Amino acid sequence: MFSSQDKRGMGSSRKYGRILIILIIISGGCLMAVINVSQNLLSLETHARIPINQEEEADGPTRNFYRPKDDGDYDPCDRKRVIIVGAGASGLTAAKRLITQQRAAPQSSSNPSCQNQPPIHVQIMEASSGFGGRVQKDTSGFSHDFYPPDLGASWVYDPARLALMAQNPSLDLSHKHVAPVTLPDFQAIKMVPNDDDASDIHELHPRSMDMHADDNHLWVNYTWYDFLHDHIVHPALIGNSKRQQHLVYNCPVDRIIQHKDDSILVGCGKREFLADHVLITVPLSILQDQQHAITFSPPLPRRFRRQIAQSKMWQGMKIFLEFTRKFYYDVFEWRPDDGEMDFWDYSMVYTNKRLSDRKQNILAGYYIGEPFQSRFLLPNQKQMSEKDMVQIVLDDLDQVFGRKRATRNFIKHKIVNWSANPFIRGIYSNQAVLRPKKLDNGDDDGPRRVGGPQQLWKRCKLVVAGEAFPVPPHHNGWVDGASLSGLHAAEMILRRLGYIESADDFSIPQDLWETAD
Repeated sequence: MFSSQDKRGMGSSRKYGRILIILIIISGGCLMAVINVSQNLLSLETHARIPINQEEEADGPTRNFYRPKDDGDYDPCDRKRVIIVGAGASGLTAAKRLITQQRAAPQSSSNPSCQNQPPIHVQIMEASSGFGGRVQKDTSGFSHDFYPPDLGASWVYDPARLALMAQNPSLDLSHKHVAPVTLPDFQAIKMVPNDDDASDIHELHPRSMDMHADDNHLWVNYTWYDFLHDHIVHPALIGNSKRQQHLVYNCPVDRIIQHKDDSILVGCGKREFLADHVLITVPLSILQDQQHAITFSPPLPRRFRRQIAQSKMWQGMKIFLEFTRKFYYDVFEWRPDDGEMDFWDYSMVYTNKRLSDRKQNILAGYYIGEPFQSRFLLPNQKQMSEKDMVQIVLDDLDQVFGRKRATRNFIKHKIVNWSANPFIRGIYSNQAVLRPKKLDNGDDDGPRRVGGPQQLWKRCKLVVAGEAFPVPPHHNGWVDGASLSGLHAAEMILRRLGYIESADDFSIPQDLWETAD
Protein backbone atom coordinates (compact mmCIF):
# COMPACT_ATOMS: atom_id res chain seq x y z
CA MET A 1 0.00 0.00 0.00
CA PHE A 2 2.87 2.36 0.76
CA SER A 3 6.02 2.74 -1.17
CA SER A 4 9.33 2.25 0.49
CA GLN A 5 9.89 6.01 0.31
CA ASP A 6 6.60 6.65 2.11
CA LYS A 7 7.50 4.16 4.78
CA ARG A 8 10.83 5.86 5.36
CA GLY A 9 9.01 9.23 5.74
CA MET A 10 6.54 7.81 8.21
CA GLY A 11 9.37 6.26 10.24
CA SER A 12 11.11 9.62 10.42
CA SER A 13 7.87 11.32 11.50
CA ARG A 14 7.34 8.83 14.31
CA LYS A 15 10.96 9.28 15.36
CA TYR A 16 10.68 13.07 15.54
CA GLY A 17 7.32 12.76 17.31
CA ARG A 18 8.83 10.63 20.04
CA ILE A 19 11.67 13.13 20.43
CA LEU A 20 9.15 15.98 20.68
CA ILE A 21 7.17 14.14 23.34
CA ILE A 22 10.32 13.48 25.36
CA LEU A 23 11.29 17.15 25.14
CA ILE A 24 7.82 18.21 26.29
CA ILE A 25 8.01 15.83 29.27
CA ILE A 26 11.48 17.06 30.22
CA SER A 27 10.52 20.71 29.95
CA GLY A 28 7.39 20.09 32.01
CA GLY A 29 9.40 18.33 34.69
CA CYS A 30 11.92 21.16 34.78
CA LEU A 31 9.11 23.67 35.16
CA MET A 32 7.62 21.71 38.07
CA ALA A 33 11.06 21.44 39.67
CA VAL A 34 11.52 25.18 39.38
CA ILE A 35 8.12 25.76 40.96
CA ASN A 36 8.90 23.34 43.81
CA VAL A 37 12.30 24.93 44.45
CA SER A 38 10.70 28.38 44.51
CA GLN A 39 8.09 27.20 46.96
CA ASN A 40 10.72 25.58 49.17
CA LEU A 41 12.86 28.70 49.18
CA LEU A 42 9.87 30.81 50.10
CA SER A 43 8.98 28.35 52.85
CA LEU A 44 12.54 28.38 54.19
CA GLU A 45 12.54 32.17 54.21
CA THR A 46 9.28 32.18 56.16
CA HIS A 47 10.52 29.52 58.59
CA ALA A 48 13.92 31.07 59.17
CA ARG A 49 12.49 34.26 60.58
CA ILE A 50 11.30 32.71 63.83
CA PRO A 51 13.77 30.34 65.56
CA ILE A 52 12.21 28.27 68.30
CA ASN A 53 13.88 27.81 71.70
CA GLN A 54 14.29 24.06 71.62
CA GLU A 55 17.15 21.69 72.28
CA GLU A 56 18.22 18.95 69.91
CA GLU A 57 17.10 15.40 70.54
CA ALA A 58 19.25 13.14 72.67
CA ASP A 59 20.74 11.56 69.55
CA GLY A 60 21.70 13.15 66.28
CA PRO A 61 23.47 16.38 65.31
CA THR A 62 22.77 19.80 66.74
CA ARG A 63 20.21 21.68 64.65
CA ASN A 64 17.87 24.63 64.75
CA PHE A 65 14.13 24.09 64.94
CA TYR A 66 11.78 26.46 63.18
CA ARG A 67 8.06 26.99 62.96
CA PRO A 68 6.06 28.88 60.30
CA LYS A 69 4.76 32.32 61.21
CA ASP A 70 1.11 31.30 60.98
CA ASP A 71 1.67 28.76 63.78
CA GLY A 72 2.23 31.60 66.27
CA ASP A 73 4.94 32.02 68.90
CA TYR A 74 6.56 29.03 70.59
CA ASP A 75 5.09 30.06 73.98
CA PRO A 76 1.28 29.59 73.96
CA CYS A 77 0.95 31.86 77.00
CA ASP A 78 2.75 34.76 75.27
CA ARG A 79 5.04 35.33 78.25
CA LYS A 80 7.99 37.70 78.22
CA ARG A 81 11.22 35.86 77.46
CA VAL A 82 14.37 36.62 79.47
CA ILE A 83 17.67 34.93 78.68
CA ILE A 84 20.46 35.01 81.25
CA VAL A 85 23.98 34.38 80.01
CA GLY A 86 26.00 32.62 82.70
CA ALA A 87 24.93 30.26 85.53
CA GLY A 88 27.13 31.64 88.29
CA ALA A 89 25.96 33.20 91.55
CA SER A 90 24.69 36.30 89.76
CA GLY A 91 22.80 34.53 86.99
CA LEU A 92 21.23 31.94 89.30
CA THR A 93 20.05 34.61 91.75
CA ALA A 94 18.54 36.66 88.93
CA ALA A 95 16.78 33.60 87.53
CA LYS A 96 15.23 32.78 90.91
CA ARG A 97 13.92 36.35 91.27
CA LEU A 98 12.38 36.32 87.79
CA ILE A 99 10.87 32.84 88.06
CA THR A 100 9.28 33.52 91.43
CA GLN A 101 7.59 36.68 90.14
CA GLN A 102 4.16 35.07 90.17
CA ARG A 103 1.34 36.87 88.41
CA ALA A 104 -1.53 35.48 86.37
CA ALA A 105 -1.23 35.60 82.60
CA PRO A 106 -3.57 37.98 80.75
CA GLN A 107 -7.20 36.88 80.89
CA SER A 108 -7.37 37.20 77.12
CA SER A 109 -5.20 34.13 76.76
CA SER A 110 -7.02 31.40 74.85
CA ASN A 111 -5.18 28.67 76.78
CA PRO A 112 -6.77 28.06 80.22
CA SER A 113 -3.57 26.48 81.53
CA CYS A 114 -1.81 29.83 81.12
CA GLN A 115 -3.68 31.27 84.10
CA ASN A 116 -1.35 29.43 86.49
CA GLN A 117 1.84 30.12 84.59
CA PRO A 118 4.47 32.65 85.75
CA PRO A 119 4.52 35.75 83.56
CA ILE A 120 8.12 35.37 82.46
CA HIS A 121 9.87 32.52 80.68
CA VAL A 122 13.48 32.35 81.89
CA GLN A 123 16.36 30.50 80.32
CA ILE A 124 20.03 30.41 81.33
CA MET A 125 22.73 29.79 78.74
CA GLU A 126 25.78 28.27 80.46
CA ALA A 127 29.04 27.69 78.59
CA SER A 128 30.27 24.86 80.82
CA SER A 129 28.69 21.55 81.79
CA GLY A 130 27.52 22.66 85.26
CA PHE A 131 26.29 25.65 87.24
CA GLY A 132 28.21 27.75 89.75
CA GLY A 133 30.84 29.55 87.66
CA ARG A 134 33.74 30.28 90.00
CA VAL A 135 31.80 28.72 92.89
CA GLN A 136 32.74 25.05 92.77
CA LYS A 137 33.17 22.22 95.27
CA ASP A 138 35.82 19.53 95.27
CA THR A 139 34.42 16.11 94.46
CA SER A 140 37.72 14.27 94.01
CA GLY A 141 38.00 13.07 97.61
CA PHE A 142 41.20 15.06 98.18
CA SER A 143 40.27 15.98 101.77
CA HIS A 144 39.00 12.65 103.06
CA ASP A 145 39.34 13.73 106.70
CA PHE A 146 37.35 16.98 106.24
CA TYR A 147 34.36 18.35 104.42
CA PRO A 148 35.13 18.89 100.69
CA PRO A 149 36.49 22.41 100.21
CA ASP A 150 35.36 25.25 97.99
CA LEU A 151 37.54 25.38 94.89
CA GLY A 152 36.73 29.03 94.30
CA ALA A 153 35.34 31.59 96.73
CA SER A 154 35.25 30.39 100.34
CA TRP A 155 34.96 33.31 102.79
CA VAL A 156 31.58 34.69 103.92
CA TYR A 157 31.69 38.46 104.32
CA ASP A 158 28.40 39.00 106.14
CA PRO A 159 26.13 36.06 107.07
CA ALA A 160 23.18 38.46 107.38
CA ARG A 161 23.18 38.86 103.59
CA LEU A 162 22.60 35.16 102.96
CA ALA A 163 18.85 35.52 103.53
CA LEU A 164 18.71 38.40 101.04
CA MET A 165 20.65 36.38 98.47
CA ALA A 166 18.32 33.40 98.97
CA GLN A 167 15.25 35.73 98.86
CA ASN A 168 14.11 34.06 102.07
CA PRO A 169 13.88 36.47 105.04
CA SER A 170 13.55 33.62 107.55
CA LEU A 171 16.77 31.87 106.46
CA ASP A 172 19.36 31.74 109.25
CA LEU A 173 22.50 29.65 108.81
CA SER A 174 24.57 31.38 111.49
CA HIS A 175 24.11 28.60 114.05
CA LYS A 176 24.43 25.70 111.62
CA HIS A 177 26.85 26.37 108.78
CA VAL A 178 28.55 29.74 109.35
CA ALA A 179 30.96 30.69 112.11
CA PRO A 180 33.30 33.63 112.76
CA VAL A 181 37.01 33.00 112.57
CA THR A 182 38.46 32.41 116.06
CA LEU A 183 41.34 34.80 115.55
CA PRO A 184 42.96 34.60 119.00
CA ASP A 185 43.82 30.97 118.29
CA PHE A 186 45.56 31.76 115.02
CA GLN A 187 49.15 32.66 114.32
CA ALA A 188 48.50 35.23 111.60
CA ILE A 189 51.63 36.39 109.78
CA LYS A 190 52.11 39.03 107.12
CA MET A 191 55.14 38.61 104.86
CA VAL A 192 56.66 42.07 104.42
CA PRO A 193 59.64 43.16 102.30
CA ASN A 194 62.91 44.34 103.79
CA ASP A 195 62.57 47.52 101.75
CA ASP A 196 59.80 49.26 99.85
CA ASP A 197 60.99 48.07 96.44
CA ALA A 198 61.29 44.38 97.25
CA SER A 199 59.06 42.22 95.05
CA ASP A 200 60.65 38.80 95.52
CA ILE A 201 59.61 36.34 98.19
CA HIS A 202 63.30 35.76 98.97
CA GLU A 203 63.41 39.27 100.43
CA LEU A 204 60.40 38.91 102.72
CA HIS A 205 60.28 38.39 106.47
CA PRO A 206 57.34 37.52 108.76
CA ARG A 207 55.46 40.02 110.90
CA SER A 208 52.41 39.49 113.09
CA MET A 209 49.19 40.42 111.32
CA ASP A 210 46.03 41.94 112.74
CA MET A 211 42.78 40.41 111.50
CA HIS A 212 39.29 41.61 112.34
CA ALA A 213 36.65 39.07 113.25
CA ASP A 214 33.82 41.30 111.98
CA ASP A 215 34.49 40.53 108.33
CA ASN A 216 35.92 37.02 108.58
CA HIS A 217 33.35 34.23 108.59
CA LEU A 218 33.73 30.74 107.19
CA TRP A 219 31.49 27.85 106.27
CA VAL A 220 31.40 24.93 108.71
CA ASN A 221 30.91 21.57 106.98
CA TYR A 222 29.34 23.49 104.12
CA THR A 223 30.44 25.38 101.02
CA TRP A 224 29.32 28.24 98.79
CA TYR A 225 28.42 25.62 96.20
CA ASP A 226 26.14 23.91 98.72
CA PHE A 227 24.50 27.25 99.43
CA LEU A 228 23.81 27.89 95.75
CA HIS A 229 22.42 24.38 95.30
CA ASP A 230 20.23 24.46 98.43
CA HIS A 231 19.00 28.07 98.45
CA ILE A 232 19.60 29.81 95.11
CA VAL A 233 19.01 27.33 92.27
CA HIS A 234 15.28 27.35 91.55
CA PRO A 235 13.74 23.86 91.10
CA ALA A 236 12.42 24.89 87.68
CA LEU A 237 16.02 25.20 86.46
CA ILE A 238 16.83 21.59 87.33
CA GLY A 239 13.60 19.95 86.23
CA ASN A 240 14.19 20.50 82.51
CA SER A 241 12.06 19.05 79.75
CA LYS A 242 13.46 18.42 76.30
CA ARG A 243 11.16 20.98 74.75
CA GLN A 244 11.60 23.87 77.16
CA GLN A 245 14.99 23.75 78.83
CA HIS A 246 15.45 26.47 81.43
CA LEU A 247 19.15 25.77 82.04
CA VAL A 248 21.04 25.01 78.83
CA TYR A 249 24.56 23.65 79.40
CA ASN A 250 27.51 23.55 76.99
CA CYS A 251 26.20 26.66 75.26
CA PRO A 252 28.94 29.34 75.09
CA VAL A 253 27.07 32.36 73.75
CA ASP A 254 28.92 33.98 70.85
CA ARG A 255 26.38 36.51 69.52
CA ILE A 256 23.59 38.72 70.81
CA ILE A 257 21.69 40.53 68.06
CA GLN A 258 18.73 42.88 68.45
CA HIS A 259 16.24 42.77 65.57
CA LYS A 260 14.20 45.69 64.26
CA ASP A 261 11.11 44.32 66.00
CA ASP A 262 13.02 44.59 69.34
CA SER A 263 13.34 40.83 69.74
CA ILE A 264 16.86 39.65 70.59
CA LEU A 265 18.59 36.64 69.10
CA VAL A 266 21.04 34.83 71.39
CA GLY A 267 23.24 32.31 69.64
CA CYS A 268 25.77 29.69 70.67
CA GLY A 269 27.19 27.86 67.68
CA LYS A 270 24.34 26.42 65.59
CA ARG A 271 21.73 26.95 68.31
CA GLU A 272 19.65 30.12 68.43
CA PHE A 273 17.15 31.45 70.96
CA LEU A 274 14.82 34.44 71.02
CA ALA A 275 14.37 36.80 73.96
CA ASP A 276 12.72 40.08 74.90
CA HIS A 277 15.42 40.92 77.46
CA VAL A 278 18.95 39.59 77.99
CA LEU A 279 20.98 39.67 81.21
CA ILE A 280 24.74 39.19 80.84
CA THR A 281 26.56 37.79 83.90
CA VAL A 282 29.77 36.51 82.28
CA PRO A 283 33.20 37.30 83.80
CA LEU A 284 34.84 40.63 83.03
CA SER A 285 37.48 38.92 80.89
CA ILE A 286 34.81 37.65 78.47
CA LEU A 287 33.33 41.14 78.09
CA GLN A 288 36.80 42.57 77.46
CA ASP A 289 37.41 40.16 74.58
CA GLN A 290 35.49 42.06 71.92
CA GLN A 291 36.87 39.98 69.03
CA HIS A 292 36.67 36.35 70.10
CA ALA A 293 33.99 36.09 72.82
CA ILE A 294 30.55 37.63 72.27
CA THR A 295 29.52 39.74 69.26
CA PHE A 296 26.94 42.42 70.08
CA SER A 297 24.72 44.10 67.50
CA PRO A 298 24.24 46.98 68.03
CA PRO A 299 27.66 47.35 69.68
CA LEU A 300 28.00 47.95 73.39
CA PRO A 301 27.97 51.65 74.37
CA ARG A 302 31.31 53.35 73.88
CA ARG A 303 31.47 54.58 77.46
CA PHE A 304 30.90 51.08 78.77
CA ARG A 305 33.65 49.69 76.55
CA ARG A 306 36.02 52.31 77.94
CA GLN A 307 35.03 51.35 81.48
CA ILE A 308 35.72 47.65 81.11
CA ALA A 309 38.95 48.36 79.20
CA GLN A 310 40.20 50.34 82.18
CA SER A 311 39.37 47.52 84.60
CA LYS A 312 41.48 44.43 85.14
CA MET A 313 40.67 40.78 85.58
CA TRP A 314 43.27 39.37 87.93
CA GLN A 315 44.92 36.16 86.87
CA GLY A 316 45.11 33.54 89.59
CA MET A 317 44.70 30.06 90.98
CA LYS A 318 43.79 28.23 94.17
CA ILE A 319 45.86 25.35 95.49
CA PHE A 320 45.56 22.73 98.24
CA LEU A 321 48.66 20.90 99.49
CA GLU A 322 48.77 17.92 101.86
CA PHE A 323 51.86 17.43 104.03
CA THR A 324 52.94 14.73 106.43
CA ARG A 325 53.15 17.29 109.28
CA LYS A 326 52.39 20.91 109.99
CA PHE A 327 55.41 23.21 109.73
CA TYR A 328 53.63 26.43 108.61
CA TYR A 329 51.77 29.32 110.25
CA ASP A 330 48.00 29.18 110.65
CA VAL A 331 47.58 32.13 108.29
CA PHE A 332 50.25 33.95 106.29
CA GLU A 333 50.08 36.28 103.34
CA TRP A 334 52.11 38.51 101.06
CA ARG A 335 50.31 41.38 99.36
CA PRO A 336 52.31 43.39 96.85
CA ASP A 337 50.78 46.43 95.14
CA ASP A 338 49.25 44.40 92.32
CA GLY A 339 48.02 41.11 93.73
CA GLU A 340 48.28 38.81 96.71
CA MET A 341 49.58 35.46 97.88
CA ASP A 342 47.56 34.03 100.79
CA PHE A 343 47.93 30.74 102.64
CA TRP A 344 45.99 29.27 105.54
CA ASP A 345 45.83 26.01 107.47
CA TYR A 346 42.70 24.50 105.96
CA SER A 347 42.63 21.76 108.59
CA MET A 348 42.30 24.33 111.40
CA VAL A 349 40.64 27.37 109.85
CA TYR A 350 37.76 25.50 108.19
CA THR A 351 37.28 22.58 110.56
CA ASN A 352 38.80 23.79 113.85
CA LYS A 353 40.58 20.44 114.18
CA ARG A 354 43.68 20.54 116.32
CA LEU A 355 46.84 18.65 115.47
CA SER A 356 45.96 15.78 117.78
CA ASP A 357 42.56 15.26 116.10
CA ARG A 358 43.40 15.50 112.43
CA LYS A 359 44.38 12.80 109.97
CA GLN A 360 45.42 15.23 107.25
CA ASN A 361 47.53 18.40 107.25
CA ILE A 362 46.20 20.52 104.40
CA LEU A 363 47.48 23.96 103.48
CA ALA A 364 45.29 26.04 101.14
CA GLY A 365 46.38 29.10 99.22
CA TYR A 366 45.80 31.68 96.49
CA TYR A 367 48.17 33.21 93.97
CA ILE A 368 46.54 36.29 92.48
CA GLY A 369 47.78 39.05 90.20
CA GLU A 370 51.50 39.78 90.09
CA PRO A 371 52.58 36.79 92.25
CA PHE A 372 50.71 34.51 89.83
CA GLN A 373 51.83 36.16 86.59
CA SER A 374 55.49 36.40 87.56
CA ARG A 375 55.62 32.70 88.51
CA PHE A 376 53.20 30.73 86.40
CA LEU A 377 52.78 32.53 83.08
CA LEU A 378 55.33 31.75 80.39
CA PRO A 379 56.70 34.57 78.18
CA ASN A 380 54.11 33.82 75.47
CA GLN A 381 51.31 34.05 78.11
CA LYS A 382 50.74 30.30 77.99
CA GLN A 383 50.10 28.30 81.15
CA MET A 384 52.86 26.04 82.44
CA SER A 385 52.27 22.43 83.41
CA GLU A 386 50.61 21.61 86.72
CA LYS A 387 53.70 19.72 87.86
CA ASP A 388 55.90 22.76 87.34
CA MET A 389 53.37 24.98 89.13
CA VAL A 390 53.39 22.73 92.20
CA GLN A 391 57.18 22.76 92.29
CA ILE A 392 57.23 26.57 92.25
CA VAL A 393 54.78 26.69 95.18
CA LEU A 394 56.93 24.22 97.14
CA ASP A 395 60.01 26.32 96.40
CA ASP A 396 58.21 29.40 97.74
CA LEU A 397 57.25 27.59 100.94
CA ASP A 398 60.80 26.23 101.31
CA GLN A 399 62.08 29.78 101.06
CA VAL A 400 59.71 31.01 103.78
CA PHE A 401 60.16 28.11 106.23
CA GLY A 402 63.63 26.85 105.30
CA ARG A 403 65.27 23.41 105.36
CA LYS A 404 63.20 22.16 102.41
CA ARG A 405 60.34 21.53 104.83
CA ALA A 406 57.67 21.82 102.14
CA THR A 407 59.43 19.58 99.64
CA ARG A 408 60.33 16.91 102.21
CA ASN A 409 56.83 16.70 103.72
CA PHE A 410 54.78 17.04 100.53
CA ILE A 411 52.23 14.28 99.76
CA LYS A 412 49.76 15.47 97.11
CA HIS A 413 48.06 18.54 95.71
CA LYS A 414 44.87 19.91 94.17
CA ILE A 415 45.11 22.92 91.82
CA VAL A 416 42.31 24.98 90.31
CA ASN A 417 43.83 27.28 87.70
CA TRP A 418 40.99 29.71 86.99
CA SER A 419 43.10 31.59 84.45
CA ALA A 420 43.28 28.48 82.27
CA ASN A 421 39.50 28.03 82.24
CA PRO A 422 38.42 29.25 78.76
CA PHE A 423 35.04 30.45 80.04
CA ILE A 424 36.46 32.45 82.98
CA ARG A 425 40.09 33.43 82.18
CA GLY A 426 40.93 34.82 85.60
CA ILE A 427 40.03 34.70 89.27
CA TYR A 428 38.21 37.99 89.91
CA SER A 429 38.29 41.67 88.96
CA ASN A 430 40.73 43.96 90.74
CA GLN A 431 38.02 46.61 91.14
CA ALA A 432 34.34 47.12 90.41
CA VAL A 433 33.38 48.54 87.04
CA LEU A 434 31.84 51.88 87.93
CA ARG A 435 28.76 53.31 86.28
CA PRO A 436 29.41 56.56 84.37
CA LYS A 437 27.85 59.81 85.58
CA LYS A 438 25.77 59.97 82.41
CA LEU A 439 24.56 56.86 80.65
CA ASP A 440 24.33 56.46 76.90
CA ASN A 441 20.83 55.10 77.52
CA GLY A 442 17.99 57.49 78.17
CA ASP A 443 15.87 55.20 80.33
CA ASP A 444 15.70 55.46 84.10
CA ASP A 445 16.91 52.32 85.87
CA GLY A 446 16.80 53.66 89.40
CA PRO A 447 19.03 56.10 91.28
CA ARG A 448 22.32 56.98 89.62
CA ARG A 449 24.35 54.91 92.04
CA VAL A 450 28.03 54.15 91.66
CA GLY A 451 28.69 50.57 90.63
CA GLY A 452 26.17 47.77 90.44
CA PRO A 453 24.50 46.37 87.30
CA GLN A 454 24.04 48.54 84.23
CA GLN A 455 21.62 48.60 81.33
CA LEU A 456 23.48 48.68 78.03
CA TRP A 457 20.56 48.88 75.58
CA LYS A 458 17.50 51.06 76.06
CA ARG A 459 14.42 49.78 77.91
CA CYS A 460 16.57 47.23 79.76
CA LYS A 461 16.84 45.14 76.61
CA LEU A 462 20.41 44.28 77.57
CA VAL A 463 21.60 44.44 81.18
CA VAL A 464 24.98 43.47 82.62
CA ALA A 465 25.61 42.20 86.17
CA GLY A 466 28.00 39.95 88.04
CA GLU A 467 31.13 39.93 90.16
CA ALA A 468 32.64 42.95 88.38
CA PHE A 469 29.37 44.90 88.83
CA PRO A 470 28.75 44.10 92.49
CA VAL A 471 26.24 45.20 95.08
CA PRO A 472 27.53 46.71 97.32
CA PRO A 473 29.58 48.47 94.64
CA HIS A 474 32.99 47.64 96.12
CA HIS A 475 32.37 43.95 96.78
CA ASN A 476 34.02 42.65 93.65
CA GLY A 477 35.53 39.25 94.29
CA TRP A 478 32.84 38.33 96.86
CA VAL A 479 29.98 35.92 96.23
CA ASP A 480 27.48 38.20 97.93
CA GLY A 481 28.49 41.09 95.64
CA ALA A 482 27.89 38.97 92.53
CA SER A 483 24.64 37.44 93.80
CA LEU A 484 23.05 40.73 94.86
CA SER A 485 24.12 42.26 91.55
CA GLY A 486 22.03 39.63 89.79
CA LEU A 487 19.11 40.26 92.13
CA HIS A 488 19.16 43.98 91.42
CA ALA A 489 19.49 43.43 87.65
CA ALA A 490 16.46 41.11 87.67
CA GLU A 491 14.42 43.76 89.43
CA MET A 492 15.52 46.37 86.90
CA ILE A 493 13.93 44.15 84.23
CA LEU A 494 10.85 43.52 86.37
CA ARG A 495 10.42 47.25 86.83
CA ARG A 496 10.61 47.75 83.10
CA LEU A 497 7.93 45.08 82.63
CA GLY A 498 5.69 46.79 85.18
CA TYR A 499 5.93 44.33 88.08
CA ILE A 500 7.82 46.82 90.28
CA GLU A 501 6.52 50.37 90.48
CA SER A 502 9.64 52.27 91.50
CA ALA A 503 13.26 51.84 92.56
CA ASP A 504 12.12 52.25 96.18
CA ASP A 505 10.44 48.84 95.92
CA PHE A 506 13.67 46.99 95.11
CA SER A 507 14.73 44.22 97.52
CA ILE A 508 18.22 45.53 98.34
CA PRO A 509 18.13 48.04 101.22
CA GLN A 510 19.57 51.49 100.76
CA ASP A 511 22.32 51.01 103.35
CA LEU A 512 24.02 48.40 101.16
CA TRP A 513 24.65 51.01 98.49
CA GLU A 514 27.95 52.64 99.32
CA THR A 515 28.91 56.06 98.01
CA ALA A 516 32.18 56.36 96.12
CA ASP A 517 34.15 59.57 95.94
